[in-house]
Amino acid sequence: MKLSKLIVVVILTVAIQDVCAKNLDDAYRTSFKSSELSRETGNNFTHIFHDNPVRLINAFGLTNKLITPPDSLLSFNPAWDTLYKKYGVKGCFVLQDKYRGSMMTNDWFMAQTQKTPASTFKILNSLISLETAVIPDQDYTLKWDSVNRTFPNWNRDHDLRSAYKYSVVWYYQELARRVGADTMKFWLDKVSYGNADTSGGIDQFWLTGNLRISPIEQILFLQKLESEQLPFSKNTITIVKDIMIQERSDVKSINSSNQNNRSNLNYRLNLNEHSKNNPLANQFDHTNQRSNYVVRWKTGWGNQDGKDIGWIVGYLEKGANVYYFVNCIEAEVGKIISQENFLSARIEILHTILEEYKTN
Repeated sequence: MKLSKLIVVVILTVAIQDVCAKNLDDAYRTSFKSSELSRETGNNFTHIFHDNPVRLINAFGLTNKLITPPDSLLSFNPAWDTLYKKYGVKGCFVLQDKYRGSMMTNDWFMAQTQKTPASTFKILNSLISLETAVIPDQDYTLKWDSVNRTFPNWNRDHDLRSAYKYSVVWYYQELARRVGADTMKFWLDKVSYGNADTSGGIDQFWLTGNLRISPIEQILFLQKLESEQLPFSKNTITIVKDIMIQERSDVKSINSSNQNNRSNLNYRLNLNEHSKNNPLANQFDHTNQRSNYVVRWKTGWGNQDGKDIGWIVGYLEKGANVYYFVNCIEAEVGKIISQENFLSARIEILHTILEEYKTN
């Protein structure tokens, strides 16, 4: 009798959550349609949601992971969808302004969806390996095992810096094995990294295993990394921040492997301060401010549920402000325009959006 009652309660609970989720989904889509109508009638291009969807979702208890800074505003930019259509992929871009606390995206639902982190996990893998003294510093070299792999840049000795740059899977797999399953699980739980699931093998869980993370959770992780709120030493964080640098004001082109060195793209991202609306603007000489920036990121490319999943996650330090960004793209395996386009889409879309954001 008690078992029957328990089953009934579980069924009713699931049914209620499904109804709540559907109602919220319909409400958000209605809000998004309203935002499009606002633009058509000549209002501000970006519609601001004063009732933050994160708070609504949390109120219904549908997730325990979605977090945004206090008093933040979420804005919706459907124009970004055209960038993804150009490459024949589905995509979600999330951009957060640290100073204002505002967040912008083109797809709030995809921003919440957990996916395999693929090589973006190398950021945390680096932190854990340094903190646990598996490696002493960024110059620690592992000898190549003489196994020829797909990408030529992998087939040599690597230190942490070069392994990060060329996204060398075998190097990071060896680090993970040295860290060990129990210690790795401890740190993922401590950091609250996505679902923190390390099943699937100590050297595979972020590649073909069950580790999952959403774009919003990537943003949260980047916030903690940049502000040094992660449970790692100052030295560990400093080393990882250093190897993450892909572009800075005194270098004219991005030093990027573009995931497995598939594409050799060189860009110069001229990122302006939002001087018109930023109270901090008066503290700087904007004649020279255009070149005062550093960009850090990590790419990722994996496969999940018959889809190619692509990432580029990182942050831009510009003057006194920071802009966290996540670009997540997906396409059914075999239906992408080309692997070259799929991989380059991450960086090209990032470049375009940051330029567009600069001018608004």
